[in-house]
Amino acid sequence: MSLTMERSVQAADLLDRHGVVRRADLLALGVSRSQLDRLIGAGRLRRLRQGWYAVPQADPKVARAVALGGTLSCLSALRYHGVWVPHDHDLHVRMSEHHRHRPCPGGVRLCFAKGRKAPKVPVDSLPDALLAATSCLDAEGIVIVLDSILNQRLLDMSELVELFADSPRRVRRLLAKTDAKSESGTESAIRFRLRRKGISVSTQQYLEEVGRVDMRVGARLILEADSVEHHTGTTSYERDRRRDRKTVRQGKFVMRLTYRQVFFEWDDVEPDILDFVRKDRHRARGVGAA
Repeated sequence: MSLTMERSVQAADLLDRHGVVRRADLLALGVSRSQLDRLIGAGRLRRLRQGWYAVPQADPKVARAVALGGTLSCLSALRYHGVWVPHDHDLHVRMSEHHRHRPCPGGVRLCFAKGRKAPKVPVDSLPDALLAATSCLDAEGIVIVLDSILNQRLLDMSELVELFADSPRRVRRLLAKTDAKSESGTESAIRFRLRRKGISVSTQQYLEEVGRVDMRVGARLILEADSVEHHTGTTSYERDRRRDRKTVRQGKFVMRLTYRQVFFEWDDVEPDILDFVRKDRHRARGVGAA
């Protein structure tokens, strides 16, 4: 392969970091039709569908979405952009009007963002993916996603307000329920569910000798949303136990909740929290404390 061809392929790969490109873009970069045929024959490119190609290292989810005739979108695109997304195994694909009624393969969910143009990119932009996701998520899921976007400063509140200007009122109202301080979807879900029950929850509170805690209910109940990534290993384990000891010493109670407990065992977890609150054990010492 000539140096010119090599540079063209490298440029195409840089053009789209997920490794999926349009034929028109390759031609614009100086790759001739005969060179394109040779690249395909050499395994440097593979045809996904008419007018679309992928390099060998292309993101498999992006490549599959394009091969199906669409664009990676909704929850799959949000996850691609680094947003914390609720548990979901489906591949979310936005299709053009021409393809929207074609049979949907197993494990694939077809998504549509009202008023958005037909897909012409391999991966939807963050705003387009977010608009599509509001039709796939419930209120809690939307808040979780918005929390993550705000926390990572991918979009700010003014941009979200503008983006949702034409969205249903049920979606626009959820902006007031977001919290940019939330550092995980697990934390967002706990806060959302408890506030929905009328329980006041303070987030990212600072305690002397302890540091920041995820959530505080009243004066005495501390809720920590643990994750496998940040709370395993000897160092993290020892640090968390020291924090718990210092917290208890201050007359407070600590409940550590895992991802599994929050998203798959909440029916068992919620009664414990509600019982604690109903008995006023979360209030300051001496005020209904048991």
